[in-house]
Amino acid sequence: MIEIIKTIEYQNFGFNALTIAAGATIIFSLIKGYGIISQGLKIWKNKSGENVSAIFFFYNFFFFLLFLNYGIEEKSLAITVSGALSILYLPILFGLKKYRGFSRKEIYFAILMSLIFLLSFLFDKSHMIFVFSIIAAMAIFSQIKEIWKEKKFGAFSVRYLQTFLAATLFWGIYYVMTQNWLLSILNAIEILLFTTALILEKRWREKK
Repeated sequence: MIEIIKTIEYQNFGFNALTIAAGATIIFSLIKGYGIISQGLKIWKNKSGENVSAIFFFYNFFFFLLFLNYGIEEKSLAITVSGALSILYLPILFGLKKYRGFSRKEIYFAILMSLIFLLSFLFDKSHMIFVFSIIAAMAIFSQIKEIWKEKKFGAFSVRYLQTFLAATLFWGIYYVMTQNWLLSILNAIEILLFTTALILEKRWREKK
């Protein structure tokens, strides 16, 4: 595991933008964790995976797992803490398996994600994250399709979106401070998608 004294946060510790941004992102990673847990609880409490895309959550699980590996390699405590959230996706995936099952397409997608994750040990992880970002379009589309069919979120947790939007805003600051421009671009796209989803949810709820 990562040694704290060797992390970029420890090496640059002080009253500066990097330390403040790193502290905020760690706090908001914990808030993200709350959103992920809320999603899992909603599936198990409702005993339903209605309007929830397994592809979307398979993608998130492997993406955070890759983040965990990337954070350890880059000696970044903030990224490592964020990547550790991958563990919290397991109850969501187990719940989806139990209450709605996985289609053949979803199983193939999970296999593809696992292969890409394994390739990250052989190639530059920043490049693999870029590959993940391309596949993200497929994962996000699958979730949008599930919600758009009936114009309701079903078992998909709005709290999940809210916590991720809040955390993503602070991650944007951290990426700029560490000059990680690739992740800055991906972060900006996430902010746009989360904001759009929350606007749609509010409009549909008001109509009902």
